[in-house]
Amino acid sequence: MKLYDRRVLHNDTNEEKRKRVKHLLIEHLDWREWSDNEISKACCVSPPLVAKIKKQLSKEFGIIFPTLRMCYDARITARECQCCDKETA
Repeated sequence: MKLYDRRVLHNDTNEEKRKRVKHLLIEHLDWREWSDNEISKACCVSPPLVAKIKKQLSKEFGIIFPTLRMCYDARITARECQCCDKETA
Protein backbone atom coordinates (compact mmCIF):
# COMPACT_ATOMS: atom_id res chain seq x y z
CA MET A 1 0.00 0.00 0.00
CA LYS A 2 1.50 3.31 -1.05
CA LEU A 3 0.45 6.43 0.83
CA TYR A 4 2.81 8.81 -0.92
CA ASP A 5 3.87 9.26 -4.53
CA ARG A 6 7.63 9.04 -5.15
CA ARG A 7 7.42 11.41 -8.10
CA VAL A 8 6.17 14.18 -5.80
CA LEU A 9 8.51 13.44 -2.89
CA HIS A 10 11.87 13.06 -4.63
CA ASN A 11 13.10 16.46 -3.36
CA ASP A 12 12.03 15.99 0.25
CA THR A 13 14.52 16.76 2.98
CA ASN A 14 15.56 14.13 5.50
CA GLU A 15 13.47 15.90 8.14
CA GLU A 16 10.35 15.69 5.94
CA LYS A 17 10.96 11.97 5.44
CA ARG A 18 11.30 11.43 9.19
CA LYS A 19 8.09 13.40 9.82
CA ARG A 20 6.15 11.13 7.42
CA VAL A 21 7.27 7.98 9.20
CA LYS A 22 6.73 9.42 12.69
CA HIS A 23 3.25 10.63 11.75
CA LEU A 24 2.32 7.19 10.45
CA LEU A 25 3.63 5.38 13.53
CA ILE A 26 2.27 7.81 16.13
CA GLU A 27 -1.11 8.73 14.65
CA HIS A 28 -2.07 5.42 13.01
CA LEU A 29 -1.76 2.62 15.56
CA ASP A 30 -2.49 -0.16 13.06
CA TRP A 31 0.69 0.68 11.12
CA ARG A 32 2.80 -0.28 14.13
CA GLU A 33 2.06 -3.92 13.27
CA TRP A 34 3.45 -3.64 9.73
CA SER A 35 6.98 -4.59 8.74
CA ASP A 36 9.68 -1.95 8.29
CA ASN A 37 9.77 -2.81 4.61
CA GLU A 38 6.04 -2.20 4.10
CA ILE A 39 6.13 1.06 6.08
CA SER A 40 9.12 2.23 4.03
CA LYS A 41 7.25 1.52 0.80
CA ALA A 42 4.20 3.43 2.02
CA CYS A 43 6.30 6.45 3.06
CA CYS A 44 8.84 6.30 0.20
CA VAL A 45 11.83 5.95 2.54
CA SER A 46 14.36 3.21 3.27
CA PRO A 47 13.66 0.32 5.69
CA PRO A 48 16.71 1.20 7.84
CA LEU A 49 15.27 4.71 8.36
CA VAL A 50 11.99 3.19 9.57
CA ALA A 51 13.87 0.90 11.97
CA LYS A 52 15.90 3.84 13.30
CA ILE A 53 12.77 5.93 13.88
CA LYS A 54 11.01 3.02 15.62
CA LYS A 55 13.97 2.65 17.98
CA GLN A 56 13.93 6.39 18.66
CA LEU A 57 10.16 6.40 19.35
CA SER A 58 10.57 3.44 21.70
CA LYS A 59 13.18 5.32 23.73
CA GLU A 60 11.49 8.74 23.70
CA PHE A 61 7.84 7.80 24.14
CA GLY A 62 7.92 4.21 25.37
CA ILE A 63 6.07 2.98 22.29
CA ILE A 64 6.20 -0.79 22.11
CA PHE A 65 6.26 -2.31 18.64
CA PRO A 66 5.12 -5.94 18.21
CA THR A 67 7.83 -8.48 17.46
CA LEU A 68 5.69 -10.14 14.79
CA ARG A 69 4.89 -7.93 11.81
CA MET A 70 2.27 -7.83 9.10
CA CYS A 71 3.17 -7.79 5.41
CA TYR A 72 1.06 -6.33 2.63
CA ASP A 73 -0.64 -9.69 2.02
CA ALA A 74 -1.39 -10.16 5.75
CA ARG A 75 1.39 -12.70 6.35
CA ILE A 76 3.03 -12.63 9.75
CA THR A 77 6.80 -12.30 9.54
CA ALA A 78 9.52 -12.96 12.08
CA ARG A 79 11.39 -10.02 13.53
CA GLU A 80 14.18 -9.58 15.99
CA CYS A 81 12.92 -9.31 19.52
CA GLN A 82 13.51 -5.76 20.74
CA CYS A 83 14.06 -6.72 24.35
CA CYS A 84 16.73 -9.39 23.81
CA ASP A 85 17.85 -8.96 20.16
CA LYS A 86 17.17 -12.61 19.38
CA GLU A 87 15.31 -13.87 16.33
CA THR A 88 11.66 -14.77 17.01
CA ALA A 89 9.49 -17.09 14.96
